Amino acid sequence: MTIIGVFFDKVGNVGQRFIRKGQENMVDFHTHILPGIDRGATANAKASVELLEKSLTMGFSDVVLTPRFNANKESLSDFLARRERSARELLSAVNGKAIPELHLGAEVYLCPALFHNRNLRELTVNGEGKFMLVELPDEDFLSVGIVSMLERLAFSRRITPVIAHMEDHPFLMEESSLLELLDMGCTAQMSYTAFNKFFTRRKLKKFIRYGYVSVLGSDVQGTEGYFEEISKSLTHLNVELGEKFVKELNDYTRKTMLCS
Repeated sequence: MTIIGVFFDKVGNVGQRFIRKGQENMVDFHTHILPGIDRGATANAKASVELLEKSLTMGFSDVVLTPRFNANKESLSDFLARRERSARELLSAVNGKAIPELHLGAEVYLCPALFHNRNLRELTVNGEGKFMLVELPDEDFLSVGIVSMLERLAFSRRITPVIAHMEDHPFLMEESSLLELLDMGCTAQMSYTAFNKFFTRRKLKKFIRYGYVSVLGSDVQGTEGYFEEISKSLTHLNVELGEKFVKELNDYTRKTMLCS
């Protein structure tokens, strides 16, 4: 891949565009790679770049940077300022190295305080106001409160919620609850490594085949054992679903969620 320049869009987000070569086309929609911004994979930009270089060699052509934002803990303006500083630090450290194309976003904790902010556009992927990675509260069932807040995002704010690591919520492993969220316009993201779990693999395979889960991400939060687990999960995905299907799934994510 060849870097062809750094760009800043009109809302001040930071990213990089690349010319893709070869057949690598995987998307990592959920990462904690930005240096020093939250509990995550890396404490400094050098380590972040090394992780991105390795991601590229594994076949990831696109990586969405999704640091955590919790409106209960900080203001939106403070978060955006921290995110921009971290993104600038990362871009400075790239220094001509070949890495995947970067897309700026956030993993947004779903809570009432979130809606105190009039404009949530800058929390969506690439600041386009379309797709937002959403972390659900840790509850045992699909509560009225969760449904109500997701409806506010989808219908009042015209933002498509992408439910982060859906496999971590037992109630979303029930088809009826998952379909309820999909029917209101949500999209579900599964962690790549969830496919390494034997007892959930069959159900997740069904969900992906039926289109219930259409987004994949690593949720990378540390380098120890990360690439080994991702490698295993990619093997399982290709065997269970077929390489062509996995490629088409990633192509769909890129074309519908990452391209302007």
